[in-house]
Amino acid sequence: MGPHFFLVGNGPYLNRGCEAIVRGTVKLIEHSWGSDFRITQGIIGSEEIVSQQALRETDPRITHLPVRIYARRPSLIWGATQLHRLVGYHGPRLRMKPEGVEAALSKAEVVLEVGGDNYSLHFNRYPPYPVVDIDHYIMARYHLPIVIWGASIGPFDAMPHVARKMLAHLRRVSAITVRETVTLDYLRKNDVQSNVHLVADPAFLMEPSVPEDWEAIASFAAGAIGVNVSPLLAPYVTNGEMSAWVDLCARVVVSVVKEFNSRVLLIPHVTLPEASDYRLMAKVVARVYGSGCTRDDVRLLEDKYSAAELAFIIGQLAAFVGARMHATIAALSSGVPTVGLAYSPKSIGVFRDVYGNDDYCIHARDIAPETVTERVRHLLRENAQIRELLLSKLSGLRQRALSAAEIVRQVLGAPTTAV
Repeated sequence: MGPHFFLVGNGPYLNRGCEAIVRGTVKLIEHSWGSDFRITQGIIGSEEIVSQQALRETDPRITHLPVRIYARRPSLIWGATQLHRLVGYHGPRLRMKPEGVEAALSKAEVVLEVGGDNYSLHFNRYPPYPVVDIDHYIMARYHLPIVIWGASIGPFDAMPHVARKMLAHLRRVSAITVRETVTLDYLRKNDVQSNVHLVADPAFLMEPSVPEDWEAIASFAAGAIGVNVSPLLAPYVTNGEMSAWVDLCARVVVSVVKEFNSRVLLIPHVTLPEASDYRLMAKVVARVYGSGCTRDDVRLLEDKYSAAELAFIIGQLAAFVGARMHATIAALSSGVPTVGLAYSPKSIGVFRDVYGNDDYCIHARDIAPETVTERVRHLLRENAQIRELLLSKLSGLRQRALSAAEIVRQVLGAPTTAV
């Protein structure tokens, strides 16, 4: 029986970025250990969503189980948890349910903390204590090594008391594999170095898959300009005013259509109920159609495609503008000239590592129709050179991603292999 990996920290596959991380991790493990291994995913999500995901899983080596971190509020347990947070206590107080999670942990050899950016402040400005609690619980109860997996971390500068606790915790985990140099520089600057290794996001290893209905959508999708926008950008662009964000997105799309006389395909990459790109872009399409564009100009892709299928579709585009980082990774890894709409340091780091600068990463505060069209114009004008650059970088990024397996081997005390 091969090694048993426990993945925790990921959300459901309704976030295709979470799925892309898993699919890339499978390729990485296969490269180093062969096909004989097991993965258990402890997913932070509702039992219903996780159960549906388990039924649709195509890889028999992967098991999906929901993880419940805290009791629902209000309750005495929830209140005690908040008090513990305030006084800085991090103890093994989690309820890891169902029992299958505990059984999987007892058999696992290593825990990979996945999810990409769980160790950060930029989503809701709250301390990332839940993942720290998970780490403490597993280390205290099971004595398993924790490897933070292909992550972007920090910055925590806005909350100095949190920074002290987080940086101390990061020094204690067995290894940290970071996916971009902005995180690497931040950790080094804060004296987190000996256990830190630069890799690349495992999603760079995911293989695209042709959708069954590709022929039906190819006539519109192939050669179109792809756009992905996220509700997560609204707090950074329109101070949380969703209607204003929808209006701005619609104006961006109309501007791209008119400026380049091009078809625009709107591509949802996250369809979670609480943060759905699809729901947002359905509203955007309605406003675009009210602005003179038609289905011949703009279409919204259905929300049924897997991460690998979306990667294939994105790979057929002329150019891509994306907010979700793993949507942009799907484009970059296919050699598609890409502009990122950045609401966190993670996108800046990835784009800087790929392009060598920030020219194709638009900060949330700068998103406007004219800004997007100016960057897309440059993408289209320099299309051949940019594609050549991206494809030349891809081999190195994949090698960096594969190198994470050697870090795990070192943590486990196993012989290393040539990557």
